[in-house]
Amino acid sequence: MDILYREHDALRAQLAAARRLCELFETAEPLTHEVQRAWPDARTTLQELHSCLSITLPLHHRNEELSLYPRLLAANLSRPERTLIKEIAAEHAGLELLTGVLLDVITPWLRVSIPPRHVELPRFVGLVSELSLHLERHIAIEDQCILPLAATMLTAAQLDEVAAEIKKRTEPGRKPSRKPAAK
Repeated sequence: MDILYREHDALRAQLAAARRLCELFETAEPLTHEVQRAWPDARTTLQELHSCLSITLPLHHRNEELSLYPRLLAANLSRPERTLIKEIAAEHAGLELLTGVLLDVITPWLRVSIPPRHVELPRFVGLVSELSLHLERHIAIEDQCILPLAATMLTAAQLDEVAAEIKKRTEPGRKPSRKPAAK
């Protein structure tokens, strides 16, 4: 499960970078001068956030949904444990809707060489705040409940299969697979 913990750490780091960018946007005085001066670094952070939200996060969710959750649901879980897994899996759709809205804000900014207009910044800050709140809570539940459950309920061979499938899906140059996990 180390691979999923590492992915969670990378997602948290990206959210932290996005929040630092929000702090710049919120505190810059005068806004346009400071943002213009910081724009090259801010733009790099936005590009990394865009990549995270459009590629990394959906692939991470797919990895859990195709490799981990089916194996857990096939294990001898209690009703509350099954419910938790189903609820956490269902949250992925809501998180992806929210990331889609944030991507709609970020994408046009990456096409230009100047900072976004002042009126667009509060929406960005609000969306990053909302996504951070929901995604950090979601990751905490997975780290504290789902992944430890997998470590106790799945065999070493099953855990190795999960890791191998995830690595195969995330190989550079390889198109992500939608093939469901073997039960």
